[in-house]
Parts: sequence; structure tokens; C-alpha cells
Amino acid sequence: MKPIKAPSPSIRIKSGKFSFSAIPSTYYTLWIDWNKDGNFSPEFGDWFKYIVKQEQKDSYEGETFKIIETMEEGYNNG
Repeated sequence: MKPIKAPSPSIRIKSGKFSFSAIPSTYYTLWIDWNKDGNFSPEFGDWFKYIVKQEQKDSYEGETFKIIETMEEGYNNG
């Protein structure tokens, strides 16, 4: 199986620390419908969507799924 290509990193480093813009504001959760009845359960999550997509391909191929995005309240990236 061909892996999903990771996006180019855009992390900026200032004074030896990560800049504020490098902190993700969205969390992605993979939900699986095990019984094909419309009731999904969370199975995997990460701050990077490409990692969640790769996990779906590697571990849950053929299952009905959805990926939900969760934003941190009060977060402003700019």
C-alpha cells in the first residue's frame, strides 16, 4: 500500500523555540461505523489530518468511516 505523502513542514523556529504558528489548532478524529448502523465510535486521533488518513488506510481499510475536525475554543492563529 502506498503511503500518503506528508505535507511540507512549515514550522518556523525563533530563538530555539517553535513559533506560535507551528502549533496546530485543529484535532482530527477518525470515527468508525463497526456495525454499519450509523453509530460511529472514535478510534484514532491526531493533530495532523494526513496521519489520521494514513491510519485509516493502514488499519481500517474497508470500514465505513468519517474524520471529524475539532477546533480548540478561543484559539486564534493570527
